[in-house]
Amino acid sequence: MDYLEFLFFYDAENAFIGDLLAAELAEIGFESFLEDEQGLKAYIPVEKWDEKVLKEKLAFFPFVSGITYSQTYVKSQNWNEEWEKNYFQPIVIGGDCVIHSTFHKDIPDAKYDIVIGPVANDDIALLFRQYAENLITLEMLARGMEFRHLNSQFSFHTEKALQTLKFRGIIYE
Repeated sequence: MDYLEFLFFYDAENAFIGDLLAAELAEIGFESFLEDEQGLKAYIPVEKWDEKVLKEKLAFFPFVSGITYSQTYVKSQNWNEEWEKNYFQPIVIGGDCVIHSTFHKDIPDAKYDIVIGPVANDDIALLFRQYAENLITLEMLARGMEFRHLNSQFSFHTEKALQTLKFRGIIYE
């Protein structure tokens, strides 16, 4: 999915202005936010972008006047892969535990080895059942399998790590 990246500029003496602006922008389709010394970066899918709605939202923002912004087109990419390549490094806790992703190499030895990686969710299994029972078409199956939200799983790789886990019950949503 292609996005527009916005950088919002404002003069604010209160640290909470960025949080309030992000909450307002979320109401009109912006999905993720990052505040830094320049201002607030916010991302919105191209198809949700409506300049009139944004201008109305900013005109009635009660805490700061004169908010300006710049925007940049961001071509679709695998954001999780970008984050993994550029930011996520193995975490070693007290020499006893290492937390890493499936793509990391040269992992230090530790009593507890926890691996984080992507996992399919139950929606995929449901789609295959529906297709197998001729309830949906192949095109519907393919459309349903498009990436929407990344889920992660945690995998405990040593016997000692598994022994630390305790079953507490099932949570139904």
